[in-house]
Amino acid sequence: MKLNGTDIRRVAGSLHQHVGMVFQDAEHQIIGQTVREDLAFGPIHHGMPLSEVESRVTWMMGQVGLEDRADADPHTLSGGELRRLAVAGVVITGARYVILDEPFSSLDPPGVREVLSAVLHLRSQGCGIMIITHELEKVLAHADRLVILHRGRIETDSHPEAALEQLPRFQLRRPPGSLKEMTWHE
Repeated sequence: MKLNGTDIRRVAGSLHQHVGMVFQDAEHQIIGQTVREDLAFGPIHHGMPLSEVESRVTWMMGQVGLEDRADADPHTLSGGELRRLAVAGVVITGARYVILDEPFSSLDPPGVREVLSAVLHLRSQGCGIMIITHELEKVLAHADRLVILHRGRIETDSHPEAALEQLPRFQLRRPPGSLKEMTWHE
């Protein structure tokens, strides 16, 4: 596997500076008593000056649509807000690539749209996104590539349109409609 053309085994010790992970249970990544405190933890831990931390936290809350929840206890956030906070917590420390594990799990339709909107916004800002999911219909319309893992092996790595035809080979249901019709993004 390569990152920016470099074999990741050669840069394994510094991957954490470039790649962040949002786990399926995003609440396990939240440690602050408020949204603002949670977002500030990473930059402070990395030695960023407090003046820069404050401006970066404010900016990041705007990037993921949490500016109105800055002083909220993270435990009072909706599922979609919690996932967006976890994504922001990864990106704020400088990660240019984000891996999301089942980011739509247990979310209602508005939560799915909120998370997808935040992820697509980050992608438009140059952040590389990898989504691991069984819910293909929520991401296929926005994917550049679809990689199908089957029994621990990469079986397909292609454009989503081409990969759609191969789904039945792996006991995966082809979502109805065209790729364009599959979007959950408004």
